[in-house]
Amino acid sequence: MMMNTDKIIKKYIPLTMKEVHEFEKEYIPKFDVKYTHSNSPTLIHPDASLRELANNTYDNLDANYSMWIKNIQLYETDNVELDLKLIPYIMSITVDNMHEDGVPLKFSFKQKHFVIAIDHKSNSKKCKAFYEKFYHLTYGYNYPDFKSSDYNMPEAIEEDVSRAYAFDNAIRFGNDKTIQLAITNRKLFNELVDEANEELTEKRTSEFFDKEQDKFDIKMKIKLGDRYNNRNNEYK
Repeated sequence: MMMNTDKIIKKYIPLTMKEVHEFEKEYIPKFDVKYTHSNSPTLIHPDASLRELANNTYDNLDANYSMWIKNIQLYETDNVELDLKLIPYIMSITVDNMHEDGVPLKFSFKQKHFVIAIDHKSNSKKCKAFYEKFYHLTYGYNYPDFKSSDYNMPEAIEEDVSRAYAFDNAIRFGNDKTIQLAITNRKLFNELVDEANEELTEKRTSEFFDKEQDKFDIKMKIKLGDRYNNRNNEYK
């Protein structure tokens, strides 16, 4: 039976960053990986770790390739299948690699491979729902609680975040015309933000992010217990 992304995530529970770190201290698995595209040659990377391929994965998924992963095939006659126990690790590593751009991913099993691609049918609501399943991989201040009664982002930062989200969503989910306009505006916006950030009070900004991280750590500890360590950035 074909499993969709939600069912795969539910069945193969993703690792936390603490668990990824502990796993890799003992063993960093390698795979045969290929990136496929209907209009381009297949890119093949045998016997490679996902860490080694981080930049390839980011660039190729962003360029609409699909990533096909299986265990290493030593001989042509080998009938190799992917070790399903590695699925939680594969999902966690890949989502952590892609999450800064908020790109929604989809997972599937095809021809004895685990396949990862960008979900082009997603919308902003589905994208948010997808990443909520992987919040334990991120920094707390990447996902502040805007509805919290004690939420108090410095005004300059709050305005930057709101405008950045608007541009990024237009780029992800717009049509050809609006996407190009949003990309242009995002570049101009980045230049302005760089100048504006120089004028922000470093202490005020630091205190805000520390507070958001602390709230996030408490939330994840309640949800995940000892599977989660405070300040995930210790493992990045």
